[in-house]
Amino acid sequence: GWPYVLAAVCGVERARLCGADGAVAEGHVAVRYVAVPPDASGRVCLRLKRNLALELCSLSGTDAILFCDDDDWRSADAAQAQLDALARTGADACSVQVRCVCELSASRGGASYFEMPAAGGGGVFSAELGNPGTALLLRKTWAPGSDDPPGFPDTPYEDVDFMKLLLSDAPVLPQRGGPPLRHALLDGAELERQSRSPTLMTVRLDGCEHEWSTFPQLRRLGHEPDAAPPPWLPAADAAFYAQHARAIASLPPSEHPTT
Repeated sequence: GWPYVLAAVCGVERARLCGADGAVAEGHVAVRYVAVPPDASGRVCLRLKRNLALELCSLSGTDAILFCDDDDWRSADAAQAQLDALARTGADACSVQVRCVCELSASRGGASYFEMPAAGGGGVFSAELGNPGTALLLRKTWAPGSDDPPGFPDTPYEDVDFMKLLLSDAPVLPQRGGPPLRHALLDGAELERQSRSPTLMTVRLDGCEHEWSTFPQLRRLGHEPDAAPPPWLPAADAAFYAQHARAIASLPPSEHPTT
């Protein structure tokens, strides 16, 4: 999420080197911002952004791609943990099981934390895929050498359906030859194998209007929030979310964000 992005970009800003193409680099780090135009509603289609990323990575010869939703928190070693899971299992794609949900409340002006079980998704997230929006994919998954490579479908759950298409052993993707792709899940067991703390936390707004209807089930399924952040969340990041919740609460109700 934003702390992760800010840390990367601010590190770059300390020694800013700009190329003609707009890329910013510091050592081996490169940041490129690509603006995607909104549709008639003023919003940018998420499927379009994801497929544009696949296309840009295909053109650049990238070996792997990692998707990071802006409402997720990622640890500094999150990408390495997924790469290590792929290396250990020989899988082609790796997604992450959510271990915590942070809820920002406009009414309370604070952040609450729902701890999720180490495996199974707690009835909120997919037991098999975790949060598919976290997927790290090897090049063979999206660029199989076809003139018509698979992309995220035009569905309300494009990330879930994309993973299901990739991992299906039915011939739903005729442009892909060979055996079905293999998937690894970075869950509690895999984190324990790697001796790592949780690498992902999903962040949501209290009462948000979200197509993913499972979020409101947190309390109904018996998940109780804790006002204290989990011990593995850096203090600076916990302070970031607390400050963000207070900022939302200071807005007039008509200006509270809904997504």
